[in-house]
Amino acid sequence: MESALFHCGLPEETIEMITQKLGGKQVRITKSTSKHNPIFRRKRDKNICSEYESGKKVEELALWNKLSRMTIWRILKGNNVDIRGERKNLTEAIRMLREAGYNKSQIAEKLKISRPTVNIHMKRGEIQ
Repeated sequence: MESALFHCGLPEETIEMITQKLGGKQVRITKSTSKHNPIFRRKRDKNICSEYESGKKVEELALWNKLSRMTIWRILKGNNVDIRGERKNLTEAIRMLREAGYNKSQIAEKLKISRPTVNIHMKRGEIQ
């Protein structure tokens, strides 16, 4: 018990106090920088949103925070951050290409996206 608390970086006085109060019961202490710590996650997510709004790219944020780009996108979307770039206009670009007579495969190739992405945007934009 004490060794587990010691490895979390707590001072010895704190360890003694905790073990006395718990009376030998086991306790799990989450590190302050653990991704499972809700306080850490809120601070991390807030920082990611502010960095993105100040101009950093999703790729940079993912690399810096050791997260995937998809996780960064989810954090931004979950915090209602306006996403900059081509994704906003993607549905409109697909609509224009479809009206010009392109099929789904040609649209995907021209916009350098996958065919399932074309399908998703066509459903969202109600494009035939």
